[in-house]
Parts: sequence; C-alpha cells; structure tokens
Amino acid sequence: MVKDDPMQKYRKTSTTEYIIDLQEKIDRMLKFANENSQNAQIKMKNQYDKWFTVQKLQPGDEALVLIPTNNNKLLSR
Repeated sequence: MVKDDPMQKYRKTSTTEYIIDLQEKIDRMLKFANENSQNAQIKMKNQYDKWFTVQKLQPGDEALVLIPTNNNKLLSR
C-alpha cells in the first residue's frame, strides 16, 4: 500500500462510520455554501442600493408601462 494513500483512512473504517463522516462533511459544506450565498446577496443588495433612486411621479407625468403577456414578457404599451 502507498504510504500517503488518502483512502487508507477509509479502508480501516466501517461503512457506518464512513457514512456518518461523509454526512458531517456534507453538513459543513452546506452551511459554508449557505453563509457564502447570504454574504453574496448582501453585497449585491448594497451595490444595487448605491445607485437606486426613488422615482416620484406626479399626475400628468408620462411613464412607460411594461405588461407581461403569454407571447412577449415585456410588451410596451
């Protein structure tokens, strides 16, 4: 057997121990992925909020209204 074989550890463990270890690794990676996703969403929101300005329309102002339809998602009216 090779001295630095990464699978050597798993050859000595039972199937149950392997599954438990694998589940723990999956749980850690899922937690890490969720935290990373939340951080990315916060960064995107902050970027969006930097450039967003509230538009106040007054009666008589003209505005482009986009109405979704079955054929064309953005139909100008």
